[in-house]
Amino acid sequence: MTGSSVFTNILSRGPVRIIGNDPIQGGAHNTNMSRKRSTPPKKLTHQWYLAEWAHQAQKKQADAVRELGWSKASASALWNNEQRYTQDLIDEAAIWLHVKPYELLLTPAEAMAIRQLRAAVAALADDRRETVVDIWKDQPSPIRKVK
Repeated sequence: MTGSSVFTNILSRGPVRIIGNDPIQGGAHNTNMSRKRSTPPKKLTHQWYLAEWAHQAQKKQADAVRELGWSKASASALWNNEQRYTQDLIDEAAIWLHVKPYELLLTPAEAMAIRQLRAAVAALADDRRETVVDIWKDQPSPIRKVK
């Protein structure tokens, strides 16, 4: 009986707990933990380039805290790749920086190169479309009218 409020009872299957003296043991859950850390960001195969894009848009970490409502700790962790990004964070940051969400996963230089490539392909396609239309105007119709 000394030192513990847990007494074995022959009629019960488990220990008898006296309420008020024994804390509830909840396993590995600790309500005082701020957040669970997952895979360390340095070991991730992909990262996002939030700080680089923000620098290009002439925005600072304080702007993200003020305009997006992020806490200072979260903004710092996201800015320094110490916290994993989520789809919601990417979407929110993309709207804030006026870029496509997938571009945040590329360096600004890579994303700009892809933008230029797409623009060149679109211009080429427009030129080809006009050329093809001009060629078909000069050709006789391959469809014969049946009398």
